[in-house]
Amino acid sequence: MLGTSALVGALDMMIRPDENGEAVIKGVKSFSSIMVEAYVVNRTDGRILWATDRGVYSAPSVPQVTADPYTYLVSIFKCGSIALFSLYDPTLLSPISFVQIYNHRAHAPAIWQSQLSSFYGDTMLFVPPDTPIELIIKYTGRFPQGILLNATEDNPKGYGYTVKQGETLIIKESVLNIARNLFWMNDGRYRLAIEHSTFNPTMKLYHELARSSLDKAQENLANRKFSASYGQAFSAWAYEMKAYYATMDLIWQVIFSTVFFTLLLIPFAVAAEKLLVGQTGIKRIIAVIGIMVAFLAIFYLLHPGLSIATHAGMVILSFAILLICIPLAIFILYETVSSARMVREKLIGVHTVEISRGSAAIAAFSTGIEHMKKRYFRTILTIISLTLIVFALITFTSTALTVTKWEEERYGAIPYQGILVRMYPWSNIPEEVYVQIYSKYCDSAIIAPRIWIYPPLPDVAQAVGIVGEIYFTEKKFTKVYAILGLSPDEIRINSGLQEYIQGRWFEEDDVFACLISHVTANNLTKELGKPVKIGSTINVWGLNLKVIGIFDGNKLNEIEDLDGERITPIMPQLLGEAIPEPQYVSPPHFSGNNIIIIPFNLAIRLRETPQMWVTAIMPVQTYSYWAISSIALKPYNVSVIPQLASELSLMLNTRISYTQATGLEGSIRTLFIRPRLIGRGFGMMVAPLLIGFLTILNLMFGVVHERVRDIKIYLSVGLSPLHVTSMFIAESLIYGLFSSVIGYIVGLAGTILMMNLHLYPPEFVPNYASYSVLIVVGSAILVTLLSSIYPAFKSSKVVLPSLERKWKMPKPAASTWFFPMPFVVTTEAEALGIFAFLKEFLEVHMDESVGTFTPEDIRFKATTEDEKRVLVMESTVRLAPYDTGVAQKVTITATKIKGESFTFSVHLRLLRGYRPVWVSSNRLFITELRKQFLIWRTLSPSRQKNYIERGKEMLKLVEEA
Repeated sequence: MLGTSALVGALDMMIRPDENGEAVIKGVKSFSSIMVEAYVVNRTDGRILWATDRGVYSAPSVPQVTADPYTYLVSIFKCGSIALFSLYDPTLLSPISFVQIYNHRAHAPAIWQSQLSSFYGDTMLFVPPDTPIELIIKYTGRFPQGILLNATEDNPKGYGYTVKQGETLIIKESVLNIARNLFWMNDGRYRLAIEHSTFNPTMKLYHELARSSLDKAQENLANRKFSASYGQAFSAWAYEMKAYYATMDLIWQVIFSTVFFTLLLIPFAVAAEKLLVGQTGIKRIIAVIGIMVAFLAIFYLLHPGLSIATHAGMVILSFAILLICIPLAIFILYETVSSARMVREKLIGVHTVEISRGSAAIAAFSTGIEHMKKRYFRTILTIISLTLIVFALITFTSTALTVTKWEEERYGAIPYQGILVRMYPWSNIPEEVYVQIYSKYCDSAIIAPRIWIYPPLPDVAQAVGIVGEIYFTEKKFTKVYAILGLSPDEIRINSGLQEYIQGRWFEEDDVFACLISHVTANNLTKELGKPVKIGSTINVWGLNLKVIGIFDGNKLNEIEDLDGERITPIMPQLLGEAIPEPQYVSPPHFSGNNIIIIPFNLAIRLRETPQMWVTAIMPVQTYSYWAISSIALKPYNVSVIPQLASELSLMLNTRISYTQATGLEGSIRTLFIRPRLIGRGFGMMVAPLLIGFLTILNLMFGVVHERVRDIKIYLSVGLSPLHVTSMFIAESLIYGLFSSVIGYIVGLAGTILMMNLHLYPPEFVPNYASYSVLIVVGSAILVTLLSSIYPAFKSSKVVLPSLERKWKMPKPAASTWFFPMPFVVTTEAEALGIFAFLKEFLEVHMDESVGTFTPEDIRFKATTEDEKRVLVMESTVRLAPYDTGVAQKVTITATKIKGESFTFSVHLRLLRGYRPVWVSSNRLFITELRKQFLIWRTLSPSRQKNYIERGKEMLKLVEEA
């Protein structure tokens, strides 16, 4: 069979194998991909005993013919079969062509399986015999579109479907069974969420709508009203699918909030132990674990996490394992970096300084807590203030995802009072969806589908972008570009059509009939050499159609539907003319003079393999294209039009146009459903948040004032302004952490108490276990952090009151540049050690690949100037980028001043190259050179002694020379 691995192909070949089980397929094009299926059929009763295996042990499903002859082995397995019908996504209006086959016991894919699906939603599943099977209908998105578990109301988890070898289980009323199974499975979760007062309006709305539709479907089935039951079953499936999505989203939010709070408890427990207990060693570990266990116990008594989300414990355990692994990974990484650093220092010496940010953060955290312990009463009052804010946010605010009906209104021509169903942008509405709508509303409304049929595109269309044409004779003088299929009920809805037609409209018994335009009739008269009029017969695609009416094509162009577009087929936009997304622009429609109209009874019989339009683009094709483009409904009672439009918009993921207006012009509304996040109570929280902000701001200013002496001590031991700032920010972060955890626990208790006392208004939906938890906790922590930024900045000014926080380079003078170094040593020996240290640094950069400069030679000498001892190191240095050819002479001088002290300076002179490049490149060079003087102070005495000995050797060699 030629096609895909799931769908029955456009060309099927059935071949009986010989006595050796071999079959020969001739005429397959080289390097083409085909799908080969093998089945063993019982000769007496026609049952399928073995089927092609597409499970884990299967051969490649779509082989490519690469040799002549090409041999392909088909793996098969003993099987039973399950038949499903009418699998259409009831919300996206698209056929479902793939079903996941799972072992019901393991809830995992069946080892042996395969399936065949048609383009019309019918599926045959081949499953291992005597094995309970569950079917998951999922082809897109996070969650399944439907399930079949063989469930009952008493056992929503189901029993699975079991078949024997060769047996075929036909699941009658497949759509109704899918709706039942999905409803029963989701109903338990829905009831549990309601019991814990954890739900969202979307879930509640759709679940109750599904319950109502399911009851109606079962009632109609019992009364043998099969069409009505079919329509209600699709509605129940659509509603429950959306309810299931909302329920699963809620469960994920519950899991998220549970994991989030559990992870937040870890730093809280560590901080609480240090603030409240302050032990060391094993006692500290026991205290941390005790605090965490106590708060977790309270949390799980109040939070619905473990009750609603059955696997929340496993998720928490997984994150706990991850948290255990993270320190191990950090330790391994630290050891690796330390080893690399040791190797580097052994090879090139210590010429870089690395500050452990982790150690600095831990020190800031510890210092902040120690300061909080000194002011216990103030700390408690501050935490209580912030805790009350978090409590208020949890208890008195709510964010709920609800379904909102949006309407767009326009004024235009009113073709009829009724409803229009179509896809935006234009795309095919499956026939089964039309049957669904017809079955549900045929007793209360006139329903008229519209079908568009396009001819095959010629081969040249791929190159020049033309459209297909329909001819009536071999002369090819008269042509049309599309066929419009309309039902007899169309005239009952859109009565204005009759004004432009000579003759009559279609009747229920009409099949081989048509309506043509005046232009087409005149052209055919010329082409055929005889009058073409009402009662004449014309040939269309080999069908003899009787002309029962002639219409005015220009007048037909003036008729607009409720969406403001013509009812004639759109012009297919070929490659290069695609309509850009997401700004949808209506494509042009064919003129009424370029189409013919046939009855719906004939159009439905001309259907080809349906295709989906992603946008209003006609795919290049070699066969005709058939699609139900829209469906019009006109209720007998026009007062229910808004209600029916609302039902359709809730069920289908598309826009619904409707109007109740009469006359030539009036208001036309377009209704569509959109999720909307509604927040309640946040306006009242602005003042408490502002008060909390000012409280922390005032507190941190007081802390800075109290700790001026401490800050100066930090300065004396070498702390930078950044470190001092981080200490105050860490302290405010601890306040936010304490208030968030305690406030959330108290907020949970307060919310449950208010729900039990029925103190909330009816429209208020508390969602203390949703993503809003992150907003609340984040708000509390953010308030404390923002309020501490300015005081922390002011504290850093105490450390370094000068406006200049960075070293500024002096300006060069012509081609020379002098840099005095704020660095003094007390002995000549130490000065020699520094020169040995700098020489090692320069020698490392002899290779261009090492850094931003390359010294070509390094010379050292000792002289006397103005009766002062002077030590000099010179080098010719090339600067990156090296292709600019910038080179300079670098002179590092140590001049003896008072006593035995020496001061350092650096002199640069441009030798060659572009001066602006020389200036900009030296910024990095001087910065790196200046850092070496600072690094010298951080070296251990033993390392300094080693460099001093090497410096003395350098001086000895110079003096001997």
